[in-house]
Amino acid sequence: MNKLLLLLVFLCLYPLTNEAQETNYWSNYPSYGIMQYNVLSPIDNLSAEQYYNPNFQAGLIVTKKHGILKVNGIRYNVADDEIECLIKKQHSTINFPKRINEVKIADECFEYKKFVVHHDSTYGYLNKIFDGKWKIYVRYSKKHKKGSSLKSIYLLEDGGNIPVKVASPQIILSRKFKDLQNQAYAYIKTNQLHWNQIQDVKKLFHYLQDLESNKVASR
Repeated sequence: MNKLLLLLVFLCLYPLTNEAQETNYWSNYPSYGIMQYNVLSPIDNLSAEQYYNPNFQAGLIVTKKHGILKVNGIRYNVADDEIECLIKKQHSTINFPKRINEVKIADECFEYKKFVVHHDSTYGYLNKIFDGKWKIYVRYSKKHKKGSSLKSIYLLEDGGNIPVKVASPQIILSRKFKDLQNQAYAYIKTNQLHWNQIQDVKKLFHYLQDLESNKVASR
């Protein structure tokens, strides 16, 4: 009788103990009001194509409430338009992106912003490649299906307004560095840059900004 009673007490207390242990475990992984933890499944060749870079890289998150959050790894899922993080050994996804200011992944900066394409506005992650009196962003898109390529568009944010799609980086050059176009094309030729390479475009506009700043300083 006593053994039966002890067994019943144990069975009643076990779920509570197990639940307490689980609660204590997850207390080591705060959500900061922006992320949700989930199970990380191995990436196969198909799902790897969903990412800007499938490898977790060094980075950090700047939130509007908690400031800078350092993570153990971070990557951008382009197909799902999500930022995924490793906190210690746990995988998480930012599910409240409007609560963050920016995300740093290696030497890239992403912001979750409202933007306009073909007169329609929507929200999503934009890669900021130029930050001066005005800003240049790149919006990436990628389909889930195997073999799909990474597509990108350029957006210009001028005067603090919502970023708007522009047809090409050459359009930005003609609008914003009209007086430096000769120097721009000379720089492109000398350094063998290509308009279809985002890192080359980024390098060009930073060069032109420095050139313009030096001209102003020498007056």
